[in-house]
Amino acid sequence: MILVTMLVLALLVACSKKGKVATYQGESENWRASYDFGESTTSYTIAYISKDKVPETIDYDISLRVSNRKATNSPLDKSGIIYSTKPTTSNESLQLVDGESISIKINWEDKTEKLILTKN
Repeated sequence: MILVTMLVLALLVACSKKGKVATYQGESENWRASYDFGESTTSYTIAYISKDKVPETIDYDISLRVSNRKATNSPLDKSGIIYSTKPTTSNESLQLVDGESISIKINWEDKTEKLILTKN
């Protein structure tokens, strides 16, 4: 169910953007994430894929080449998903080149996992 939701969200985001979209995806034991860079918008999705109870909140740190995006006590929806979209800045449009990856560190309930997202 979570995979279907993520794919639908990624498709909706991709269809709503004009021009090229670069998608990065990755997975760890308990989490799956995708990050889309478009010409006009940038979005990311973080989904809890464990069969355990969905945590109420998480802290996460998304590391890009020239910037980081941190959030604390971010609530997940009932399906265990966090989704964010915003206009792409000129700095973000230059963030990644082929072969680079995105690192996401997630902390929840005294646990930590790191995901490496690679370009699809």
